[in-house]
Amino acid sequence: MVQNTKRKADATDESPASVAVRSVKSMLMRSFVKENHTVNSEETIAMQLCRIDPKNKNLCATIGGSHLSVYDTSHCGQYLAIMSQYYHPHPDDEEEHDASSPVKVGSLCSLAWLLPEPKEGDTHSAQVATGTSAGQVVLLNVTANKAFDLIDVSSNAVTTLVAFAAAPHLLLAGNVADGSLSLFDIRTPRGKKVAEFSVSPRVTCVVGHPVEPAFFTGHDNGKVHRWELPSATTARAKRRSQVVTFTAADSAVLGNGNLFAGKGKHKVLAISFGGPKFSQIFVKDQNGRVAQWSSKRSGDLSRVGTCVVGKAEGSAMDVNAEAELLCLGTNDGEVIVYEICT
Repeated sequence: MVQNTKRKADATDESPASVAVRSVKSMLMRSFVKENHTVNSEETIAMQLCRIDPKNKNLCATIGGSHLSVYDTSHCGQYLAIMSQYYHPHPDDEEEHDASSPVKVGSLCSLAWLLPEPKEGDTHSAQVATGTSAGQVVLLNVTANKAFDLIDVSSNAVTTLVAFAAAPHLLLAGNVADGSLSLFDIRTPRGKKVAEFSVSPRVTCVVGHPVEPAFFTGHDNGKVHRWELPSATTARAKRRSQVVTFTAADSAVLGNGNLFAGKGKHKVLAISFGGPKFSQIFVKDQNGRVAQWSSKRSGDLSRVGTCVVGKAEGSAMDVNAEAELLCLGTNDGEVIVYEICT
């Protein structure tokens, strides 16, 4: 399924693998940014490019401690322009926090770019959400450089945030350790909760589909569940005065629970999508095994292949949109590029 791109580069070969080899060989340190997240002795914990909004694909956000920073990568190599910064009230702040403020002190622990719904007179808006250790989500307008809303999620840290290109008004938030995730309508002040998903405290990762109104949960037993977002035609969702609850019985288990071609225990560490309409799903386990599946029109999956890539550590994985290249990050600080063979 995948082939390591560590091979001799041919300057005339335009295959994805050869292009990747030449790109890696020519990579140089072009920009270096010293983040100010260390004010409260906390390191940068997350970095995310804005992929959900094509108009703002040049933006990159980082969080750490009480800081969120947004950078413009358009001129990366010449300079990396900082566009916006948000500072969240922190327990270690010297100034006492206003007890009457709805904002609770804490640190930032999750991040998600939003797809702003177009408004009259607003031609190029950029928005990002960040979850806090105090159980809140702060919605930020990068263009205006200000927070525009606050959502109370739970009493625990919001470690999971997922936005949807297919449903820009919805935001999934929560902490999988609680065994549930909540869905909020961010068009309403303070975010109205519209649904709750009883996932499982054994969930290891949560990923939204790039173009469909659905998200996926990876589990420590090797299974991946697909959860559909409630629509206006869903019978239970019509009861607007109530929060709709979904359980595992409402989700679909991919591949009948046997995603990896092999015996033994599998723990899902990462999920990625690629190919036409992102119809191919890639799943990585703790043993360095990557399974590739392709969805059909009927919604069923067919196995494309399974490969042991040799690096068990690390949960970072990404696939390019054409499903030609797969990248894996390891705990040793390595990024390995593979060619996806079909």
